[in-house]
Amino acid sequence: MKERKLVLGDIHGHLDKLAAVFELSSFDMDNDLLIQVGDICDRGPSSYEVVELLKKCKKLVLIEGNHDQWLKSYMNSTMRGLDAMWVQQGGKATLDSYARHKLEPAVHKEFYSRQVPYYVDADNNCFVHGGFNRKFKIAEQDMESLAWDRELVNQMMSAAPGEKLKTADNFNHIYIGHTPTIYWHEHKPITRAGITNVDTGAGKGGRLTIMDIDSQQFWQSVS
Repeated sequence: MKERKLVLGDIHGHLDKLAAVFELSSFDMDNDLLIQVGDICDRGPSSYEVVELLKKCKKLVLIEGNHDQWLKSYMNSTMRGLDAMWVQQGGKATLDSYARHKLEPAVHKEFYSRQVPYYVDADNNCFVHGGFNRKFKIAEQDMESLAWDRELVNQMMSAAPGEKLKTADNFNHIYIGHTPTIYWHEHKPITRAGITNVDTGAGKGGRLTIMDIDSQQFWQSVS
C-alpha cells in the first residue's frame, strides 16, 4: 500500500475530534505518515488520551507548538510552579486529564521530547506551528519564536490574489497552525500565497482538520 502523507492541525486535547478525523480519512496507523503541526494539549478534556492514541502511529512527525512548550516547561520544572497564563489558556484541563488517571504529565515526557521546531520534507515543503521571518533561513531563527509567530499568517492573509510569498529557503509550500481560521470566519483550511493554515479552531469550539498533502483532500471533525 502506498504511503500517504497527511498533515494534522492543532488538536488541543480533543480525543473525540482526533478519533473522528482518523476514521473519516481511513488513516492507516502502520503505513501513513502523519505530520502534526503542534498544540497537542490544553483546553480540551483529553490531553492524556490524545497522546496515547498518537503513540500508535508508526510514522509520526511532531512539531512543537506554544502550548506544548508550556507543558514541557511544567514537566521540566523542579519548582512545580504553574504559569498563570498557561493555566488560564487551557493548562488546567491538561493537568486534570492526567490526574484522572492518577498520573503526572511527565509520563509522556519522552513523547514530547520528540517534537521538533519545524520539519522540511523531501519536496521542500515546510511545516511549522506558528511561522517565521521570511527574510532569513528557518534554521537560523529562534526556535522558540517559531511556535509563537503570527506575522507569517498575517502576511499570508494580506497577500494579493495569486501572489506567492517568497522565503529565504525557497520553500515549495508551507503548512502552519497556531492561528485558527475561524478568526477569519472560515471553518476550512485556508490556502493563500503558498501557505496553508490547517488550524481550523479545534481548541476554540471549531473543527479539527487532517489533510492529504499530495491530493489536498481534507477531512474534518464536527465542531
